Amino acid sequence: MDSKKRVCSICGEAGHNKRSCPKIPIDDTVDEIHLDYPGEVIEERIELSKKRELLISDLLDRQSYDIPVDIFKLWVPKRTCCRQNEVKHILNMGLTKESVKLYLELAELVEDLY
Repeated sequence: MDSKKRVCSICGEAGHNKRSCPKIPIDDTVDEIHLDYPGEVIEERIELSKKRELLISDLLDRQSYDIPVDIFKLWVPKRTCCRQNEVKHILNMGLTKESVKLYLELAELVEDLY
């Protein structure tokens, strides 16, 4: 049975999904309706730093992978040693939250330990 590699439905690349696609257009305008002038709409531009956009992307991934918040909070500072899909994989393997937390603590050292 061939396993099909999952890819983003927007750009066709592997490693993320349509919610966290870096190529998805961002609607960065917000319409505000003022009650003083019921027919008037004012557009306000929202500018986020690149780091905040990355955080939002990681949070969207967390939601799509259904990773518990406490595990996500431990993962964020260690995000360079493993990806969220790896965390989801080890959760799906049946590791308890305590074991996943330990995995995240030791993942940086795996090359030295094994």
